[in-house]
Amino acid sequence: MKKGLVVAISSLIAIFSISRLEAQPAPIAEREIEYGKIIDDVQLRQVFQELEPKGQLVTPPIFRYTVKLNATGRLRSLSEPRRSAIENWGKAMKSLDFSSNYSHEIEVSVDEKRYFWLPWQKQLVSPFLEERKNGGSIEIRSVFIGAIKDELLLLTVGFVSL
Repeated sequence: MKKGLVVAISSLIAIFSISRLEAQPAPIAEREIEYGKIIDDVQLRQVFQELEPKGQLVTPPIFRYTVKLNATGRLRSLSEPRRSAIENWGKAMKSLDFSSNYSHEIEVSVDEKRYFWLPWQKQLVSPFLEERKNGGSIEIRSVFIGAIKDELLLLTVGFVSL
């Protein structure tokens, strides 16, 4: 693993594996991927598996994905662990007010067996409620910013109803 690609933050807010974030690689072009293959694509499986139960993993915004998911139509306020991770990510990326762009999350599934919540940009809340309040297939544009224990942190920056 290259130095500077990962900042892991435990529940005690200790920082591991940090080096110069200014030397970030350029973003990888957005590409389509299956949700389950993201962790291998970012080559962080080992670090991901070693996170403490309340640990956070934060990465530079170099991994951009288009992912097809099933939305349940459920929307809620952003959970505290995700809000905290997004805030920490914004600080690490020197964008302190970044977390103000995310106030909600939506429930999605890949296979209708495992459900999880995705941070949803404020500007996308109204269009989502208009188009998918009853659920349905969506394709999201996202940026991988890390993980909270066993869940990937994908920031949704756009979506299309399928």
